[in-house]
Amino acid sequence: MNGIIVEINRKDAVLLTDDGLFLKIKNRDYAVGQSVSITKTISRASKLITVAASMAAVISICTIGGAAYFTPTDYVSLDVNPSIEYTVNRFDRILDVKAVNDDGTEILSELDLDNMELENAVKKTIDQLIADGYLTNDENGGVVITTSNKEIGKAEELAAELEEELQIYIDDKKEVVADVEAEAVGLDRVREAKQLGVTPGKLNLVDKLRASTDSAIDEEKWLDMPVREINKAIKHNNEVAKDQMKESFEDMEENNLDDWTDQDDSLDKTWKQNDRTNNRESEFDDEDSLNPEDSLSDGFPKNNGWNNGQGNDSLSRETTGDGIELDDDKPFNGNQNNNGNHNNNDNKRDKQESQDDDSEDDNSEDDDSEDEND
Repeated sequence: MNGIIVEINRKDAVLLTDDGLFLKIKNRDYAVGQSVSITKTISRASKLITVAASMAAVISICTIGGAAYFTPTDYVSLDVNPSIEYTVNRFDRILDVKAVNDDGTEILSELDLDNMELENAVKKTIDQLIADGYLTNDENGGVVITTSNKEIGKAEELAAELEEELQIYIDDKKEVVADVEAEAVGLDRVREAKQLGVTPGKLNLVDKLRASTDSAIDEEKWLDMPVREINKAIKHNNEVAKDQMKESFEDMEENNLDDWTDQDDSLDKTWKQNDRTNNRESEFDDEDSLNPEDSLSDGFPKNNGWNNGQGNDSLSRETTGDGIELDDDKPFNGNQNNNGNHNNNDNKRDKQESQDDDSEDDNSEDDDSEDEND
């Protein structure tokens, strides 16, 4: 026999059994809220003690232990299509169970969940949902659980535990396919859901449906729909959004490719124009380097690599534009050309002066000759 300790005295403790009986048992260092399993045959005397213990337990509601047991601390909702809400105390025992819709009323009519541990009560509910055909092998099937507590951390912890345990429990049943989704909510969300006549889990699920589409939805209609239908609609909307995103991405890639192609064409044109310009400039440079009239100015070569003794040692015997011969064995030196020009100019000036002097001498002799004749 299983039960939970609801009151402790020095030597005795009061056990509330799963079937709602209050038993007085020996205190073995128990704590209020502790789950206890006993194997004991209740004699006639024990029955009298049980009655007395039950009366004492009723009186103990006013004591600290009794008050703690009957004080609700957590609210848990379950949605498939039947929607059910459990009220739980700090010992994870069911204090109350309510149906939120007609299907939930039908399920609870076949169950007795009072004073059961929460996890066992939910598992028993799931078994009934399977038996009545609400949970099948439909891939869109699901179980939505919400937990609520004044301390959100405790609600989140309870949600995580239920999600893990219930998913394992359902997965072990080969004839059923369902994903368990558990979520913690605040007390304000619980009150909001009650005003709409639904569970917080169903309200959250419809909000997810609304977020999955850009179109408006009929909230009242969807709040009455089974979880599997809402899940199906959410999956469809997500697939549509995924396809649209894929198409948008492909269009973006195509546009980027076109932009790169246009840029490549533009770069090709620019490079070709630069090549033509460089070729023309190169031709002009070649002409400048080969034209003696451009390379020499006033008898002095321009700074084109031929100054300061720079030249080509491999030049053969050739002549420059002014007829100066180049020696095969000696590199051409611009200074040589420059010096040659100066020497030629000096020789011309000397020759001209000599001719002028000779002419003056001839004139002088003529004058002397005339004087003698006279």
